[in-house]
Amino acid sequence: MELFKPVVNEAAQHLNFKRVMNSPASHRGVIEAWAEGFVDRDKKFVKEFQTRFNPCFWELYVFACLKELKLVADFTFSSPDFVVANGFCRCCIECVVAEHAKGKQPEHSLTIENRLQNLESPRREDVAYEATLRLANSISSKYAHYTGHYGTLKHVVGKPFILAVAPFEEPHFWIQRLDGITNVLYAYKLNHVRKENGTEISLGFFMDDRLAEISAVIFSNVATYGKVVALANDKDSIRAFVTARHGHTELDQYFQSYTESLLDGLFILHNPKARFLLDTRKFRKHGLAQIYGDGPHVVADIPHGYLLERSCMTFEPK
Repeated sequence: MELFKPVVNEAAQHLNFKRVMNSPASHRGVIEAWAEGFVDRDKKFVKEFQTRFNPCFWELYVFACLKELKLVADFTFSSPDFVVANGFCRCCIECVVAEHAKGKQPEHSLTIENRLQNLESPRREDVAYEATLRLANSISSKYAHYTGHYGTLKHVVGKPFILAVAPFEEPHFWIQRLDGITNVLYAYKLNHVRKENGTEISLGFFMDDRLAEISAVIFSNVATYGKVVALANDKDSIRAFVTARHGHTELDQYFQSYTESLLDGLFILHNPKARFLLDTRKFRKHGLAQIYGDGPHVVADIPHGYLLERSCMTFEPK
């Protein structure tokens, strides 16, 4: 696939795609490496990457993680996104992103000028509340599609089914850490949220059997363009990173000298009520953070120093 060869006119291009096109070639090289071996089955992926960007970016990141974990995807099936046919976890994976509600500010509206003019981020609680609403909506929609479509496919029946979910629902979405997704799945801090029209959403999707067909959720709030910048480690750019890591009491700040791995910040959130449970031991062997049920309790198994939040600013000298 030629991801960066324009197939639509500039007016139709997503703002994030335009930003990538104006970034160093090393950044595009990271994304192209993620895409190696990916099969565009419906011949629409490149156009959607250029016009919608975030859902395709997330799908490529998930594919790169599968390759890193040596989980082989079988692209002979038209859906779901990934049928993992070989490796330590044979399963089906469908990707979805939470996007902004109608009339709300999209994540890509945040510019570096905005950030420099207002160095204080919004409150994490406010970001997490909106994230909870949008993530619940995205997961519910995909589950409805599972019951009406995916669950009827022969190559899906009898296998664990995983939703890979990413939050792109608002500016500063990355500061939510795990609050939004753990509210939705485990009612961690909130038992319910209310839409602007008054509709109440009951949370804790994984605390009863209402989503028993979903074995787990893959989640990352740091699989952003900052991940690309960190992996590219472009020597000609000026880069500043601020991170929050598990077990660190203070934010860590870096200027130029910063690295992180592809998988850092990726979480597997298990459904203790699932029909097909995943083996937590196998994910632990690969150093991944997990949340899972242990009897009546929910356990967070997060390695020390694991990435919880990351912000990044990068400048190109002219």
